[in-house]
Amino acid sequence: MEKKSQNFTTGLVLGKFAPFHKGHQLLVDTALKMTDKVIVLIYDCPDAIDIPLDVRANWIKRIYPQITVVKGYNGPSESGLDSRITKEHDEYILKTVPFKITHFFFK
Repeated sequence: MEKKSQNFTTGLVLGKFAPFHKGHQLLVDTALKMTDKVIVLIYDCPDAIDIPLDVRANWIKRIYPQITVVKGYNGPSESGLDSRITKEHDEYILKTVPFKITHFFFK
């Protein structure tokens, strides 16, 4: 049950999760401890990752049935901390995740 208040927090965990490993689990576990709701956004990346998006999403749903998993199709393929790349990812996240995010977790 979601807490209804002005202090409601939502954490976003972002990644490719190919495969989903202990480091990713630590991110999700940390998000669960720090926020009221956790969203995991998984980027598709078919050019770089052979594991289908549905398989990766199901790994996470099986371990964490209480969180929301969003499949990110046609997301940015570049990564890095360059301002242009960061802006591209920010815009993609804002249009793909229909929740107000208060905390961001990534590896």
